[in-house]
Amino acid sequence: LYLADDKLRDEIIRQSPDVLGGEMEAFDLVRDLEVPWLLIKGISDHGGSATARDAQVLAAEAAASLVSPTLEALTSEGQLVGARQ
Repeated sequence: LYLADDKLRDEIIRQSPDVLGGEMEAFDLVRDLEVPWLLIKGISDHGGSATARDAQVLAAEAAASLVSPTLEALTSEGQLVGARQ
């Protein structure tokens, strides 16, 4: 579901005020794989009618910059399957 409706977005937020964000692209794929997963994502919009694509490159770069440090931290803490300490 592509959400570009301010009223619907605001209603979802009203119903679930503790939810800080949502994931669309990877959700169905990882559910079908039935494996633990980690998603690092840059947020480029607020899911409303003012959504534009101009912030996607910056959001992708921000997310990509976190991959290596996140994997290093998880590995050093023994949180990855097969990770060495």
